[in-house]
Amino acid sequence: MNKRSSLTINIAVWFGLSFLFTVTIVACIISASLYSHFNALDKEKLHAIANTTQDLIKEQTISNSYSTLNTIIKNEKNISLFIYNKKGTLLFQDAQSRLLLSPAQWKLDVINNWSQNENQYRGIKISSDNNISTPVFISVVMNKEVHQQFLNKMYTLLFSIFTITAISLSVGGYYIAWRALKPLRNLGVTLTQINASSLSTRLNAQITHQELAPLVNAFNEMLARIESSFSQLSFFSTHLAHELRTPLSAIILQNQVLLQNERDIKTYQDALRSNLEELEFLSKTVTDILLLTKAQSNQLPFKIEVIELKHLVEKVSEYYQLLAEEKGVKFTIIGDCIVHHDSAHLRRIIGNLLSNATRHADPDSEITIVIIPNKELVTFSVTNQGKSININEQHLIYQHQYRSPASSNINSTEVNIGVGLNICQTIIKAMGGKITLYSKNRETTFTVTLPIEYD
Repeated sequence: MNKRSSLTINIAVWFGLSFLFTVTIVACIISASLYSHFNALDKEKLHAIANTTQDLIKEQTISNSYSTLNTIIKNEKNISLFIYNKKGTLLFQDAQSRLLLSPAQWKLDVINNWSQNENQYRGIKISSDNNISTPVFISVVMNKEVHQQFLNKMYTLLFSIFTITAISLSVGGYYIAWRALKPLRNLGVTLTQINASSLSTRLNAQITHQELAPLVNAFNEMLARIESSFSQLSFFSTHLAHELRTPLSAIILQNQVLLQNERDIKTYQDALRSNLEELEFLSKTVTDILLLTKAQSNQLPFKIEVIELKHLVEKVSEYYQLLAEEKGVKFTIIGDCIVHHDSAHLRRIIGNLLSNATRHADPDSEITIVIIPNKELVTFSVTNQGKSININEQHLIYQHQYRSPASSNINSTEVNIGVGLNICQTIIKAMGGKITLYSKNRETTFTVTLPIEYD
């Protein structure tokens, strides 16, 4: 397994490398500037000595100027003077020079550089004026050792300064990176304290640095999704397990009793009828769980059909007509609209709303279904008269764990595990719509808004 690299060390290393790259460029610029500066100085000095020599031999003969020339050169360190005739014969060489020079190939008035005996030299060659008695070439040579020593000392000093500075800045960069990443470390410590029992914890983006706010917000959103998924998992593993265990236990117990002794045909038929009811409940429970899971994971299949909404409501209401007649409740449907949706999903939504409205409606009351098309949207509402839902409980009505207090007083043989409105809301969202609730003064209205055409 590869060892994970340290972000702090990486930042410090990149900081040091960036500085090293910068100072390398600066060092190159300084070196080039110094070299250019010394070149200019040397050229100026060599020209000055060459011109002085030329002026001197104009006023005197070459042989008479030897003493003066030796005096001039003696006062100049690392400077040598040579005078040649046009044939290349050496006419004069200063007394302190031990340099062997062959300037015949030199170009006039151009700085020439060369090496000899492990020393670096720089020289210039000029031609004397034609108005002197004997035309000559004057060569002035300079030993660059002094300059080179200075440059070497400068390079050593710069290297030392840059090395110490690079090390200091790398250490400083490590410390700065360590301090800068402290909020991330604190965030990591906070995250390690979150477990299955504290998924409701949310990080406060207001007290974090601006750069960490998107990360904190994204993590809070992830926590919300995990909490929702964990809540559903807990519901399925506890509440649904209990709901499934009851009919299974009833089927097992009833079959065990039947097998103890022989029974008449009617007893077996009653037992099979009872088992069938329990199996229908189990089948509906499994179907609801699968549908809810697919809807929440955006895997809900859609088969788009052209649907007359009023006709669909009439067909669905027929299934609840028997229960409605027992309570003296009647259905009234107002309005119509042609929509392009999946009829099975619409049937489930309408059926669930009508089922709730019928079960919670007052005896001898009316359930009103109103369909209102509006440009690209259609709104249909289901209203019943009955006990109102407390305003403090309305935001809980779509949660699968929620049970209305009024539900315990309702006598109904319809199988129900309490996920109907949760499934409705999830399907409606998947269809691009929304569902709202209004309950007041013993009147409850569920309003569903959907696009007329499903995209």
